[in-house]
Amino acid sequence: MKTFSEKALRKEYKKKANAIIKNFELALDSSFNRIDAQLDQILNENLNFMQIQPKQLSSDLQKFNSNTLLNLKNDDFQKQINKEVTFLMKSNIQKVLQTKKQQYEYQYKEAQTKWEKKIQDKDQNTSKLEQEFRQLKNEIQQNLQKNEQEIQKVQKQKEQEYQEIKRQKAIKEQQRIEKKMIKEIMMKKTQVSLDECGKLDICYVVDFTLSMQPYVEQVICLAQKSLKAIKFQTNRDTILSSIAYYDKEQKPTTGLYHQFDFSNNIQNFEKFIKEVKFEGGRDPPEDVRGALEQMMTNLEWKSKFKIAILITDSPCHGKKYHTYPIDFHPNDDITQTLHCLIEQKIILIGFNLNNKTVKMYEEFKKIYEAKNASEFFLYIDVADFKVNQLADQMAISIVSASINITQVKSSGTQSKKYQQERPNNKDGAIEALCKQADFYNFEKQTKVFDTLFKVQNFKINDQVFNNNIQSLNNIGSNPYNDYLIKEEGKWNCIRTELPFAFGLKKDVFLMKKKNGEPEELYVIKTPLGSKPYKSQLEAIQDCRSHLICQQLMKKFKNDISDALEQQNFKKNLYPNVVYSDLLILEETKDKFWIAERIFKGDFVKYNNNYGYINEEITEINNFAQAFSYYTFFISRGQYMINDVQGVGTYFTDPAINTSTGDSDDTDLGQEGQNMYLVNFQQKKGLAFDILNLLNLLNEDQEK
Repeated sequence: MKTFSEKALRKEYKKKANAIIKNFELALDSSFNRIDAQLDQILNENLNFMQIQPKQLSSDLQKFNSNTLLNLKNDDFQKQINKEVTFLMKSNIQKVLQTKKQQYEYQYKEAQTKWEKKIQDKDQNTSKLEQEFRQLKNEIQQNLQKNEQEIQKVQKQKEQEYQEIKRQKAIKEQQRIEKKMIKEIMMKKTQVSLDECGKLDICYVVDFTLSMQPYVEQVICLAQKSLKAIKFQTNRDTILSSIAYYDKEQKPTTGLYHQFDFSNNIQNFEKFIKEVKFEGGRDPPEDVRGALEQMMTNLEWKSKFKIAILITDSPCHGKKYHTYPIDFHPNDDITQTLHCLIEQKIILIGFNLNNKTVKMYEEFKKIYEAKNASEFFLYIDVADFKVNQLADQMAISIVSASINITQVKSSGTQSKKYQQERPNNKDGAIEALCKQADFYNFEKQTKVFDTLFKVQNFKINDQVFNNNIQSLNNIGSNPYNDYLIKEEGKWNCIRTELPFAFGLKKDVFLMKKKNGEPEELYVIKTPLGSKPYKSQLEAIQDCRSHLICQQLMKKFKNDISDALEQQNFKKNLYPNVVYSDLLILEETKDKFWIAERIFKGDFVKYNNNYGYINEEITEINNFAQAFSYYTFFISRGQYMINDVQGVGTYFTDPAINTSTGDSDDTDLGQEGQNMYLVNFQQKKGLAFDILNLLNLLNEDQEK
């Protein structure tokens, strides 16, 4: 309720009093009307005429009483007037006060009612507010609880993300450490390969009798020229040695001819050659046998590849090796010495400087042929060249021999078993077929017959492969679990009655579906002898290497895609290479064949299983070389895929060189790996982009 202060009440009463006085004046005017007659008479008689305005009555009344009505002091009229006026005033005041009292009471009651209503409303509002407050409080508590849950959830999520990031960092760090460790292992293995297969031991067996003086300077030039050329052509470091010999009677008192032990110091070699003294002999033949035997027994041959270079203008002792009438050792025979050279796998290069040594080298050739070792002897006739031209011509021959012995240009597949059965055939099945004429219309070229095959597709179980990627030994040990076989249905086919081509390990038939597309051609592979496999399992196991390469190629491409994605490359421009699918063709319950789709195009050999590397700079060749090294890296040297070859992007007939060499007959083991690694060091630029993308290179290789 609204309350009034004392000051406000006074002001209000003053205002009301003024109103009462005014009302009183009006009442006086009314009263004076009744006595107007009497007053007019008195006034007219005793006073000058005055016009009194009603509004002046209150102000002039006192003056009137004191002056004009002075003579009426004791008159009853004055009393009557005062009495009436007083009564009127009291009545009016009482009336006004009563009215005001009623008004105030009404206002008070009204105000009280309003205030009570406001209190009631306030109570209702308070109750409502309290309800709303409780509801709001509940909502706030719920929101707080929800927010707390959200915060906990976010914190948990953040913690999980942090832990995941931490885990990923730990994984990456572990991978980095592991990859660094693997790189170090690969460096050591590569160094081992360079030590074992990256050097070429060459011994210059030089006749230092007086007649050889014009040729000795050419020996120094020959060593210099061949050193650089051999490195360029084969990536082998040449280790030099020399035996400077005479005839038996001139042999030094030490019992040995002058000897320069194996060294890569060309300056010391040159110094040795220049310091050896020339001696004369008693008869035309010289002690070639003694020099070669000292070379074999006294020199420390360390390298896998060994070459002995015989430079002489005189034959060896023994009547059958020359036509000279005088020979103080006519019964001498060098045959066993040459046999020892063959056993030690030392290639002998004989340079014919004149016609005096022709018969000797002819006999040498017979000895090597008799031992079926012609590849260990090389005869070079340089008799028609001037002395100052000899070094160039001889260097060409030595480099050629180095290429042959290291086989860096030989692309054929090597085999431990089939090489004996088909010594001149080093082709895989598809390669052998592709060397034939047009074979897509084989039914017009050879006899064919109809065959109904039950066809199955098969591959290695992904999980089995992933579990055995470090070592492939266990893949296939549980064939019914390791291989997945899918039925393809029955095919009515025509196939050649006889093999259409012959590879190193397989005979090749051709097959078409009778209702198939003209270009849909299949190769049927059988073991040598053209006989089918006796069981499904035997057929599958014979395809193990191919199936492993299918999985490795898939992993290789996935790793490339992941690496490109991590480096924000939007496109994968590398070739989409696959190892072709293989099919099992079941003709009867004990007659199974292996079939593979063949596509039109040129067959290309990218590398073999003994160090050959295709030097063509093409995307697919670069891809192939990177694939071989990649398999070596991820297995930590346990295996390497070689014999990478095929038509277009369809690869086939691979070989696996394992560290133990027991995978199959084309597994040349550590030696096969080493041969590839030595050549790869010189040609790794072919695979650089992919290997760098996959972070498989050492820091020095990255530079």
